[in-house]
Amino acid sequence: MSSSSASEEDALEYNMSEDLEDSPAVISPPPPSKPEKASKYKNRTRRHFPYNSDFQMFELKRALSPTRSTCPGPDGITYNMLRHLDGSSLLHLLRLFNRMWSEQLFPTKWHEAIVIPILKPGKDPKESTN
Repeated sequence: MSSSSASEEDALEYNMSEDLEDSPAVISPPPPSKPEKASKYKNRTRRHFPYNSDFQMFELKRALSPTRSTCPGPDGITYNMLRHLDGSSLLHLLRLFNRMWSEQLFPTKWHEAIVIPILKPGKDPKESTN
């Protein structure tokens, strides 16, 4: 292994450890006792338009690359974690997205979000418009 690839590997381990240090238990949650509910969306067209085709690996990578380091969602997964997946893991993620897209099934949990209101400086916290 060259010294540059060793330093890249060390940097990757360091970045991942920063993301994981606060929530290691979230990485491998226990399997659910029941299958997760999914929402079915009806595709209104049977025609094969380009936007109905499978996602490609370059599209997944392009979607992940411009994202900023944000707080994790309810699942504890950060964009940094997704950006640092190896090729095999990215392929599994791509297949998952393509299957969901083609079968039009989306996990109900994906409809959830954590919203944290942030008060602007100098504004009255009792005023609902702030």
